[in-house]
Amino acid sequence: MRKALFISLILLPVVAWSQPGFDPFFSPGGGSDIKRPAWRKIANMFTFEGSIGHGATLYSHDVSSIPLVMTTDSVVILGAVGNTNSASTVNGLSDWLNVPTRFDTTSTYAFAYAGDSVLGFRALNSSLPVSFRIYYRYDRFRIGAGMHYEWQWFRPMNPTNYQDQLGQYRPRLNYTTLGRYYGMVGARFYTYRKLSYVADLELGMVKMGRGFEGVTPVRRFYVNIGLPIEYNFSEYLRVYLRPSMEFKSYQLDLGTYSTLQHSQNAFYTQLGISYTIPEIPKCPVLGCKVQMKHLHQGHEFRGAALNKVQSPGYGENHPVLEKHKWRPFQRQERAPTPKWWQFRRRN
Repeated sequence: MRKALFISLILLPVVAWSQPGFDPFFSPGGGSDIKRPAWRKIANMFTFEGSIGHGATLYSHDVSSIPLVMTTDSVVILGAVGNTNSASTVNGLSDWLNVPTRFDTTSTYAFAYAGDSVLGFRALNSSLPVSFRIYYRYDRFRIGAGMHYEWQWFRPMNPTNYQDQLGQYRPRLNYTTLGRYYGMVGARFYTYRKLSYVADLELGMVKMGRGFEGVTPVRRFYVNIGLPIEYNFSEYLRVYLRPSMEFKSYQLDLGTYSTLQHSQNAFYTQLGISYTIPEIPKCPVLGCKVQMKHLHQGHEFRGAALNKVQSPGYGENHPVLEKHKWRPFQRQERAPTPKWWQFRRRN
Protein backbone atom coordinates (compact mmCIF):
# COMPACT_ATOMS: atom_id res chain seq x y z
CA MET A 1 0.00 0.00 0.00
CA ARG A 2 2.76 2.44 0.91
CA LYS A 3 4.64 1.50 -2.25
CA ALA A 4 1.58 2.23 -4.43
CA LEU A 5 1.03 5.57 -2.69
CA PHE A 6 4.69 6.50 -3.21
CA ILE A 7 4.51 5.69 -6.93
CA SER A 8 1.28 7.73 -7.29
CA LEU A 9 2.85 10.79 -5.69
CA ILE A 10 5.77 10.55 -8.11
CA LEU A 11 3.62 10.13 -11.25
CA LEU A 12 0.97 12.74 -10.37
CA PRO A 13 3.10 15.84 -11.22
CA VAL A 14 4.19 14.20 -14.48
CA VAL A 15 0.57 13.58 -15.52
CA ALA A 16 -0.45 17.10 -14.53
CA TRP A 17 2.47 18.60 -16.47
CA SER A 18 1.40 16.71 -19.61
CA GLN A 19 -2.19 18.02 -19.54
CA PRO A 20 -3.05 21.04 -21.75
CA GLY A 21 -3.84 24.10 -19.70
CA PHE A 22 -2.76 27.59 -18.84
CA ASP A 23 0.88 28.22 -18.13
CA PRO A 24 1.50 31.91 -17.28
CA PHE A 25 5.19 31.47 -18.14
CA PHE A 26 4.56 29.75 -21.47
CA SER A 27 5.71 31.58 -24.59
CA PRO A 28 4.91 30.29 -28.09
CA GLY A 29 8.34 31.39 -29.25
CA GLY A 30 7.63 34.90 -30.51
CA GLY A 31 4.87 37.41 -31.15
CA SER A 32 4.58 36.31 -34.78
CA ASP A 33 3.54 32.81 -33.62
CA ILE A 34 0.60 34.03 -31.55
CA LYS A 35 -2.63 32.92 -33.24
CA ARG A 36 -5.32 35.57 -33.65
CA PRO A 37 -8.48 35.23 -35.81
CA ALA A 38 -8.00 37.29 -38.97
CA TRP A 39 -11.66 38.31 -39.20
CA ARG A 40 -11.56 39.68 -35.67
CA LYS A 41 -8.52 41.79 -36.45
CA ILE A 42 -10.37 43.39 -39.38
CA ALA A 43 -13.67 43.75 -37.51
CA ASN A 44 -11.89 45.41 -34.59
CA MET A 45 -11.14 48.41 -36.80
CA PHE A 46 -14.85 49.28 -36.96
CA THR A 47 -17.29 50.51 -34.33
CA PHE A 48 -21.06 50.00 -34.38
CA GLU A 49 -23.46 52.48 -32.77
CA GLY A 50 -27.19 52.58 -32.13
CA SER A 51 -29.15 55.33 -30.40
CA ILE A 52 -32.61 56.65 -29.60
CA GLY A 53 -33.63 60.03 -28.25
CA HIS A 54 -35.78 63.12 -28.56
CA GLY A 55 -35.86 65.87 -31.13
CA ALA A 56 -37.35 69.35 -31.40
CA THR A 57 -37.82 70.67 -34.95
CA LEU A 58 -38.60 74.34 -35.55
CA TYR A 59 -40.76 74.80 -38.63
CA SER A 60 -40.67 78.39 -39.86
CA HIS A 61 -41.12 80.32 -43.09
CA ASP A 62 -41.57 83.83 -44.40
CA VAL A 63 -44.85 84.72 -46.18
CA SER A 64 -44.26 88.48 -46.13
CA SER A 65 -44.71 88.84 -49.90
CA ILE A 66 -47.58 86.36 -50.27
CA PRO A 67 -51.23 87.51 -49.87
CA LEU A 68 -53.41 85.28 -47.67
CA VAL A 69 -56.69 85.23 -45.77
CA MET A 70 -57.85 83.65 -42.53
CA THR A 71 -61.00 81.56 -43.13
CA THR A 72 -63.11 79.78 -40.55
CA ASP A 73 -60.96 76.65 -40.63
CA SER A 74 -57.71 77.46 -42.43
CA VAL A 75 -55.17 80.02 -43.60
CA VAL A 76 -55.38 80.25 -47.40
CA ILE A 77 -52.69 81.64 -49.70
CA LEU A 78 -54.06 83.90 -52.45
CA GLY A 79 -52.74 85.03 -55.79
CA ALA A 80 -54.04 88.51 -54.98
CA VAL A 81 -56.43 90.05 -52.47
CA GLY A 82 -59.68 91.01 -54.16
CA ASN A 83 -62.90 91.70 -52.33
CA THR A 84 -62.14 92.21 -48.65
CA ASN A 85 -65.71 91.90 -47.43
CA SER A 86 -66.31 89.46 -44.61
CA ALA A 87 -67.88 86.96 -47.03
CA SER A 88 -66.71 86.36 -50.57
CA THR A 89 -65.39 83.66 -52.87
CA VAL A 90 -61.89 82.66 -51.78
CA ASN A 91 -59.63 81.31 -54.52
CA GLY A 92 -56.25 80.09 -53.35
CA LEU A 93 -54.23 77.25 -51.86
CA SER A 94 -54.63 75.49 -48.53
CA ASP A 95 -52.36 72.86 -46.92
CA TRP A 96 -49.31 74.83 -48.04
CA LEU A 97 -47.09 73.24 -45.40
CA ASN A 98 -46.94 69.85 -47.10
CA VAL A 99 -49.29 69.30 -50.11
CA PRO A 100 -50.74 72.51 -51.65
CA THR A 101 -54.45 71.98 -52.38
CA ARG A 102 -56.70 74.16 -54.52
CA PHE A 103 -59.17 76.09 -52.35
CA ASP A 104 -62.12 77.62 -54.25
CA THR A 105 -65.27 78.21 -52.26
CA THR A 106 -67.48 80.84 -50.73
CA SER A 107 -66.13 81.26 -47.24
CA THR A 108 -66.29 83.73 -44.41
CA TYR A 109 -62.98 85.16 -43.38
CA ALA A 110 -62.06 87.58 -40.63
CA PHE A 111 -58.73 88.89 -41.85
CA ALA A 112 -57.05 89.52 -45.20
CA TYR A 113 -53.31 90.08 -45.52
CA ALA A 114 -52.02 91.85 -48.63
CA GLY A 115 -48.40 90.67 -48.35
CA ASP A 116 -47.01 94.11 -47.61
CA SER A 117 -45.38 93.61 -44.18
CA VAL A 118 -43.35 91.08 -42.20
CA LEU A 119 -45.28 87.88 -41.49
CA GLY A 120 -44.46 84.24 -40.92
CA PHE A 121 -45.59 81.16 -39.00
CA ARG A 122 -43.67 79.03 -36.52
CA ALA A 123 -44.14 75.79 -34.60
CA LEU A 124 -41.86 73.61 -32.48
CA ASN A 125 -42.61 69.95 -33.22
CA SER A 126 -41.47 66.93 -31.21
CA SER A 127 -39.88 63.86 -32.75
CA LEU A 128 -38.51 60.43 -31.88
CA PRO A 129 -35.21 59.70 -33.71
CA VAL A 130 -33.57 56.28 -34.08
CA SER A 131 -30.07 56.10 -35.55
CA PHE A 132 -27.56 53.41 -36.57
CA ARG A 133 -24.05 53.93 -37.89
CA ILE A 134 -20.71 52.25 -38.43
CA TYR A 135 -17.34 53.97 -38.64
CA TYR A 136 -13.65 53.19 -39.03
CA ARG A 137 -11.33 54.33 -36.24
CA TYR A 138 -7.77 55.53 -36.72
CA ASP A 139 -6.19 56.85 -33.53
CA ARG A 140 -8.54 59.64 -32.40
CA PHE A 141 -10.22 60.07 -35.80
CA ARG A 142 -13.25 58.31 -37.24
CA ILE A 143 -15.01 58.14 -40.60
CA GLY A 144 -18.11 56.18 -41.52
CA ALA A 145 -21.74 56.12 -42.63
CA GLY A 146 -25.16 55.61 -41.12
CA MET A 147 -28.92 55.81 -41.37
CA HIS A 148 -31.48 57.71 -39.33
CA TYR A 149 -35.25 57.25 -39.04
CA GLU A 150 -37.55 59.68 -37.29
CA TRP A 151 -41.20 59.99 -36.29
CA GLN A 152 -42.39 63.60 -36.06
CA TRP A 153 -45.62 65.05 -34.61
CA PHE A 154 -47.09 68.39 -35.71
CA ARG A 155 -48.45 71.26 -33.65
CA PRO A 156 -50.44 74.34 -34.74
CA MET A 157 -48.26 77.11 -36.18
CA ASN A 158 -48.47 80.57 -34.61
CA PRO A 159 -48.12 83.79 -36.63
CA THR A 160 -45.14 86.05 -35.94
CA ASN A 161 -47.30 89.15 -36.50
CA TYR A 162 -51.01 90.09 -36.28
CA GLN A 163 -51.50 87.59 -33.45
CA ASP A 164 -54.73 89.28 -32.35
CA GLN A 165 -56.24 89.13 -35.85
CA LEU A 166 -54.67 86.15 -37.57
CA GLY A 167 -55.22 82.81 -35.88
CA GLN A 168 -53.15 79.65 -35.84
CA TYR A 169 -52.41 77.66 -38.96
CA ARG A 170 -53.36 74.05 -38.25
CA PRO A 171 -51.80 71.48 -40.59
CA ARG A 172 -54.10 68.66 -41.67
CA LEU A 173 -51.22 66.33 -40.88
CA ASN A 174 -50.84 64.81 -37.42
CA TYR A 175 -47.45 63.17 -37.92
CA THR A 176 -44.93 62.22 -40.56
CA THR A 177 -41.70 60.25 -40.91
CA LEU A 178 -38.26 61.26 -42.12
CA GLY A 179 -35.55 58.95 -43.43
CA ARG A 180 -31.87 59.80 -43.79
CA TYR A 181 -28.66 58.23 -44.98
CA TYR A 182 -25.38 60.03 -44.43
CA GLY A 183 -21.63 60.00 -44.22
CA MET A 184 -19.85 61.14 -41.07
CA VAL A 185 -16.44 62.30 -39.88
CA GLY A 186 -15.35 62.98 -36.33
CA ALA A 187 -12.50 63.20 -33.85
CA ARG A 188 -11.98 62.73 -30.12
CA PHE A 189 -10.54 66.00 -28.83
CA TYR A 190 -10.37 65.42 -25.04
CA THR A 191 -10.30 62.51 -22.58
CA TYR A 192 -10.78 62.68 -18.82
CA ARG A 193 -10.62 59.37 -16.95
CA LYS A 194 -13.38 57.28 -18.55
CA LEU A 195 -15.03 60.17 -20.39
CA SER A 196 -14.24 60.98 -24.02
CA TYR A 197 -15.37 64.20 -25.70
CA VAL A 198 -15.96 63.97 -29.43
CA ALA A 199 -16.98 66.32 -32.24
CA ASP A 200 -18.57 64.86 -35.37
CA LEU A 201 -20.25 66.01 -38.57
CA GLU A 202 -22.97 64.28 -40.59
CA LEU A 203 -23.59 65.14 -44.26
CA GLY A 204 -26.38 63.38 -46.10
CA MET A 205 -29.78 63.29 -47.74
CA VAL A 206 -33.18 63.42 -46.04
CA LYS A 207 -36.45 62.19 -47.50
CA MET A 208 -39.82 63.42 -46.23
CA GLY A 209 -42.35 60.67 -45.66
CA ARG A 210 -46.09 60.46 -45.19
CA GLY A 211 -48.06 63.54 -46.27
CA PHE A 212 -45.19 65.38 -47.99
CA GLU A 213 -45.73 64.19 -51.54
CA GLY A 214 -45.64 67.80 -52.78
CA VAL A 215 -42.08 68.45 -51.62
CA THR A 216 -39.62 69.09 -54.49
CA PRO A 217 -37.09 67.54 -54.71
CA VAL A 218 -38.00 64.40 -52.79
CA ARG A 219 -34.46 64.04 -51.35
CA ARG A 220 -32.70 67.06 -49.89
CA PHE A 221 -29.28 67.80 -48.42
CA TYR A 222 -28.82 68.31 -44.67
CA VAL A 223 -26.01 69.00 -42.18
CA ASN A 224 -25.84 67.75 -38.59
CA ILE A 225 -23.19 68.85 -36.05
CA GLY A 226 -22.85 66.84 -32.84
CA LEU A 227 -20.79 66.80 -29.64
CA PRO A 228 -21.03 63.26 -28.21
CA ILE A 229 -19.84 62.52 -24.68
CA GLU A 230 -18.78 58.88 -24.30
CA TYR A 231 -18.41 56.87 -21.09
CA ASN A 232 -15.92 54.07 -21.72
CA PHE A 233 -16.59 50.84 -19.84
CA SER A 234 -13.70 49.36 -21.80
CA GLU A 235 -12.05 49.77 -25.18
CA TYR A 236 -14.90 47.67 -26.62
CA LEU A 237 -18.06 48.98 -24.95
CA ARG A 238 -19.28 52.54 -24.40
CA VAL A 239 -22.46 54.49 -23.77
CA TYR A 240 -22.80 58.01 -25.08
CA LEU A 241 -24.97 61.10 -25.01
CA ARG A 242 -25.06 63.03 -28.28
CA PRO A 243 -26.54 66.56 -28.40
CA SER A 244 -26.63 67.90 -31.95
CA MET A 245 -27.93 70.66 -34.19
CA GLU A 246 -29.32 69.98 -37.65
CA PHE A 247 -29.84 72.37 -40.54
CA LYS A 248 -32.21 71.58 -43.39
CA SER A 249 -35.08 73.08 -45.38
CA TYR A 250 -37.48 72.24 -48.18
CA GLN A 251 -39.32 74.15 -50.88
CA LEU A 252 -42.94 73.89 -52.03
CA ASP A 253 -43.96 74.81 -55.56
CA LEU A 254 -47.15 76.88 -55.36
CA GLY A 255 -47.56 77.04 -59.14
CA THR A 256 -48.67 80.51 -60.23
CA TYR A 257 -48.44 81.57 -56.60
CA SER A 258 -44.62 81.38 -56.63
CA THR A 259 -42.68 79.09 -54.22
CA LEU A 260 -42.47 78.86 -50.45
CA GLN A 261 -39.31 77.94 -48.51
CA HIS A 262 -39.78 76.09 -45.20
CA SER A 263 -36.99 75.88 -42.62
CA GLN A 264 -36.70 72.67 -40.55
CA ASN A 265 -33.77 73.33 -38.22
CA ALA A 266 -33.73 70.91 -35.30
CA PHE A 267 -32.05 70.05 -32.01
CA TYR A 268 -31.57 66.42 -30.94
CA THR A 269 -30.49 64.64 -27.78
CA GLN A 270 -29.72 60.96 -28.28
CA LEU A 271 -28.61 58.22 -25.88
CA GLY A 272 -26.81 55.27 -27.43
CA ILE A 273 -24.48 52.28 -27.15
CA SER A 274 -21.17 51.98 -28.98
CA TYR A 275 -19.62 48.55 -29.54
CA THR A 276 -16.32 47.45 -31.04
CA ILE A 277 -15.81 43.76 -31.82
CA PRO A 278 -12.84 42.52 -29.71
CA GLU A 279 -9.76 41.45 -31.66
CA ILE A 280 -9.42 38.38 -29.40
CA PRO A 281 -12.12 36.19 -27.79
CA LYS A 282 -12.91 35.79 -24.11
CA CYS A 283 -10.88 33.19 -22.25
CA PRO A 284 -12.77 29.84 -22.39
CA VAL A 285 -11.05 28.31 -19.34
CA LEU A 286 -13.60 28.43 -16.53
CA GLY A 287 -11.05 28.33 -13.75
CA CYS A 288 -8.80 30.99 -15.25
CA LYS A 289 -8.63 34.08 -13.03
CA VAL A 290 -6.22 36.12 -15.16
CA GLN A 291 -7.65 39.58 -15.89
CA MET A 292 -4.98 40.60 -18.40
CA LYS A 293 -4.70 39.50 -22.01
CA HIS A 294 -2.88 36.16 -21.94
CA LEU A 295 -2.08 32.96 -23.84
CA HIS A 296 -3.41 29.41 -23.83
CA GLN A 297 -1.44 27.04 -26.05
CA GLY A 298 -0.39 29.80 -28.42
CA HIS A 299 -3.85 31.40 -28.67
CA GLU A 300 -4.39 34.85 -27.19
CA PHE A 301 -7.44 35.58 -25.03
CA ARG A 302 -8.76 38.44 -22.95
CA GLY A 303 -9.47 37.89 -19.29
CA ALA A 304 -12.14 40.52 -18.56
CA ALA A 305 -15.75 40.91 -19.66
CA LEU A 306 -16.73 43.49 -22.28
CA ASN A 307 -17.76 46.03 -19.64
CA LYS A 308 -14.44 45.78 -17.79
CA VAL A 309 -11.06 47.35 -18.52
CA GLN A 310 -9.02 44.74 -20.42
CA SER A 311 -5.63 45.64 -18.90
CA PRO A 312 -6.66 46.95 -15.47
CA GLY A 313 -4.57 48.53 -12.80
CA TYR A 314 -4.66 47.39 -9.18
CA GLY A 315 -8.28 47.34 -7.96
CA GLU A 316 -9.57 49.06 -11.10
CA ASN A 317 -12.06 46.38 -12.18
CA HIS A 318 -12.91 45.06 -8.71
CA PRO A 319 -12.65 47.89 -6.15
CA VAL A 320 -14.52 45.89 -3.44
CA LEU A 321 -12.34 43.41 -1.61
CA GLU A 322 -13.27 39.74 -2.03
CA LYS A 323 -13.86 39.22 1.70
CA HIS A 324 -16.49 41.99 1.71
CA LYS A 325 -18.15 41.04 -1.56
CA TRP A 326 -21.27 39.55 0.08
CA ARG A 327 -21.81 42.30 2.68
CA PRO A 328 -23.93 44.86 0.81
CA PHE A 329 -25.38 46.45 3.96
CA GLN A 330 -22.13 46.86 5.83
CA ARG A 331 -19.43 49.39 5.38
CA GLN A 332 -17.03 47.87 2.91
CA GLU A 333 -13.28 48.23 2.87
CA ARG A 334 -12.36 49.28 -0.66
CA ALA A 335 -9.09 49.02 -2.47
CA PRO A 336 -7.11 52.26 -2.66
CA THR A 337 -8.35 54.55 -5.42
CA PRO A 338 -5.56 55.78 -7.71
CA LYS A 339 -5.00 59.51 -7.79
CA TRP A 340 -5.83 61.47 -10.90
CA TRP A 341 -2.20 61.61 -12.00
CA GLN A 342 -1.94 57.81 -11.71
CA PHE A 343 -4.59 57.12 -14.34
CA ARG A 344 -3.13 56.01 -17.60
CA ARG A 345 -4.31 57.70 -20.76
CA ARG A 346 -6.41 55.29 -22.80
CA ASN A 347 -7.56 55.46 -26.39
